[in-house]
Amino acid sequence: YPLRRQRQMCIRDRMWVFTIITCAIISRVIYGLRAEVREARRLGQYTLEKKLGEGGMGEVYAAHEAESGDAIAIKMVLPEHSGNTSVVNMFRREAGMLNRLHHEAIVRYSVFAVDPVIGRPYMAMEFAQGPALGERMGPGKKLGDEDFDLLRDRIGRGLAAAHDIGICL
Repeated sequence: YPLRRQRQMCIRDRMWVFTIITCAIISRVIYGLRAEVREARRLGQYTLEKKLGEGGMGEVYAAHEAESGDAIAIKMVLPEHSGNTSVVNMFRREAGMLNRLHHEAIVRYSVFAVDPVIGRPYMAMEFAQGPALGERMGPGKKLGDEDFDLLRDRIGRGLAAAHDIGICL
């Protein structure tokens, strides 16, 4: 038994060391990549203010246009996807669709570019004021019937506008 116990402890120690090293590497990669955005703080004519959210392929920042001071939202491809041609092409198609869409239920798009400093594609869009839908409909929260009807109708009209110009979602 003592040999078995010693072997189990050795395996646990190795796993612990492996876990610590893996976490350190992952943290360095994640925080190192995000540091690019923090250091840049500028994308073309826009100044980043704060991160609003992140999804599977991109992240969104509140920003403002440097000359006019206008509030703007910046949607950027995540660093780990910026070299992936299919993701970049999908992002470019999204920008093209937004460029053709003009409807009150759809944010207005203004710029698609690739930042030369950090090499990441981004879109500048209208900044929509107000709480995120997730904040209003999170766990334990319920959207009232009237709010639901307004939201449903607005989304329906936005989708109809997209369909009218040949965008099928």
